[in-house]
Amino acid sequence: MTLQSNIDHTTPSGLEVAHLTDTGQVRQMNQDDTGLLQEPTGLPGVDTVAIVADGIGGHRGGEVASATAIETIIRELTRTPGAEDQAGVRSNGEIFQQAIKAANSAIRRLAQEQDLQGMGTTVTAVAASPNNAIIANVGDSRTYRLRLGYLEKLTDDHSLVAEQVRMGYLTETEAEAHPQRNVITRALGIAPDVEADIQVVALEPGDILMLCSDGLYPVVPYEEIRTILETYSPAAACQKLVEQANASGGPDNISVVVVRIPSGDTGGGRSQPNSTSASDITMRGGKVSQ
Repeated sequence: MTLQSNIDHTTPSGLEVAHLTDTGQVRQMNQDDTGLLQEPTGLPGVDTVAIVADGIGGHRGGEVASATAIETIIRELTRTPGAEDQAGVRSNGEIFQQAIKAANSAIRRLAQEQDLQGMGTTVTAVAASPNNAIIANVGDSRTYRLRLGYLEKLTDDHSLVAEQVRMGYLTETEAEAHPQRNVITRALGIAPDVEADIQVVALEPGDILMLCSDGLYPVVPYEEIRTILETYSPAAACQKLVEQANASGGPDNISVVVVRIPSGDTGGGRSQPNSTSASDITMRGGKVSQ
């Protein structure tokens, strides 16, 4: 079941989720898209799938690409599991990867049919349950985890400046102001095949996951993002984050999804944050209605 935007939803296992996308203050068209899928039949044991896609490709192209990515991933993950999946031959990470590849093919096919060559989209997607999340990422949309006051970026950007940061040629601060910061090196729809970065991260009670397009970062500072996520419900947090980005000029489309893991707080307190759990595993290689 797909979930309506900017309403707090609570899943059967207690996850609280919401999503919102906005055109911003400068762009004439919203080429971002977001989606939430509850209890995907194609991913055994997964509670919720959250997706953000940021389209590229000029007039109409980016909007079509991001919507196609969301629709295709959701369709693929609502299929009845095949015999291999029921037998556990394919992992949920591999199923997630195949859904991303199907979206890539769908975008390329549509580009040919509608004369929209060159369109593409980023995607960051999370398949979450109370104890862990599978994260798929292509491009520079991001997934973060907030744990005990520490906001951690879980995904690696596929962008020119991010590669230069990883090689030591630029600092993070320099990258944020770089004139080529929006040049991405991997996207859906551009090449015949694409590999998403797939990782499995452990979740703890009270963790908050946030997925966003680059219209939110670096427009809204980390400290403001952290405070908003800690203070508000998922739907209210989505609204506040979009408002803050627009108040800072809203230079791009803004999309955000928030997933809150139930706290299970019994008043006994919790240990100090561990930014990356020992059980985190990394394997390197976007509007819906009720």
